[in-house]
Amino acid sequence: MLRACLAIVLIALLIKITAYIRFESKAALALGTISYEVYLSHVIVIELFTSYCGSLNSGMYVVGVVVVTLVLSYIIHKVDQKIIVQLRA
Repeated sequence: MLRACLAIVLIALLIKITAYIRFESKAALALGTISYEVYLSHVIVIELFTSYCGSLNSGMYVVGVVVVTLVLSYIIHKVDQKIIVQLRA
């Protein structure tokens, strides 16, 4: 019960702090642009890495998953944008 209360307080504190911070760097804006694609693809990438690259040490595993997820998400975003432009024309 104490852990749950502390978690709620920590989350509320983080929300309050980040409400006053503006994330306007190019990296943050780029991640915001592909965030939905990252959400959709990260589980697939994790499953593939677990199946085919399970013997990697944890650091390489995490780096590999992050890099592949970001690249795949960027590609999906670009393809999606092309399809949307073609459908609107």
